[in-house]
Amino acid sequence: MTLARLAAAVLIVFPAATVLAETVVPIVDRPIVCPEGQGSLTFDMTVGLNATDPGRTGGVYSDLASETRGGLGASYGFAKGIEAGVVLPWLFLDMDGDTVQSFNVAMAGWPMFSNTNSRSHFRQVFAFGKFRLADFVAVELTLAIPLEEIKANQVGARAGLPFKFAVLPGRLAVHFRPELRLGFANKDRAFGNPVQITAWFDAGLTVNATKSLYFDVSLGYGRTFLPSPAKMVTAEYMGAPGYGASGWLPLSVTMGYTIIESIDLFVGFTMTNLAPEGSIAPSDGRSLTIGLDYRF
Repeated sequence: MTLARLAAAVLIVFPAATVLAETVVPIVDRPIVCPEGQGSLTFDMTVGLNATDPGRTGGVYSDLASETRGGLGASYGFAKGIEAGVVLPWLFLDMDGDTVQSFNVAMAGWPMFSNTNSRSHFRQVFAFGKFRLADFVAVELTLAIPLEEIKANQVGARAGLPFKFAVLPGRLAVHFRPELRLGFANKDRAFGNPVQITAWFDAGLTVNATKSLYFDVSLGYGRTFLPSPAKMVTAEYMGAPGYGASGWLPLSVTMGYTIIESIDLFVGFTMTNLAPEGSIAPSDGRSLTIGLDYRF
């Protein structure tokens, strides 16, 4: 009787699993812009594993090198080749206590000012639009609206050009994105530079081991040019006699799985900056990010 029930269960589950496998679109083959009439809900959560204070930083955001807007988000394909959405990140961090994470935040340039009296920080709200130029490239425009220290931080903007090529359809894709970030602040509190300028670039490889299981390795590089990072991070803070403004260089390894046609789960480990300065070592900055993407 037990064998009969087991056989019946297999006969029921196997066809269902086969149908699911046939309907899942590998992540390497998915379009660069959300299709018209399709929406997406995203949730990213990160915990810091920094050598100085493991587990003391975290929040609803992403540290992945390939994710420039992480947090609680929603987007929708409003027309053919046009996607728009909004993302809200939240960070739990002692700006005066965690040297590694605070340095990485400073290197991102904008917003430059955070409330040091609280560990709870609502970062900027991202309102973005993506416009497909071709199947493999889009223009991405983002407004960054500050929710903290709004008398000092004003609205920021980003312009990116994400690329994605399926080198081996169903198996392998390469992706990269150059991005220019502009921030605006109260001149009296911005080291004499009311406009902040930061350049960012990330690139990586995505491999589908199966239709549902995928892996990604991504590397990013960012550098703030105005104001000089040497003004934002003092030598005393860094524990070094000088600061060379090398920027920040994160490396991420991610594993994800499409559990059903509309839901992806993923987990990623990031070395948050392989080019630190002063008393910070390359291995000091680490984080773990988990996330969920739901398409409807």
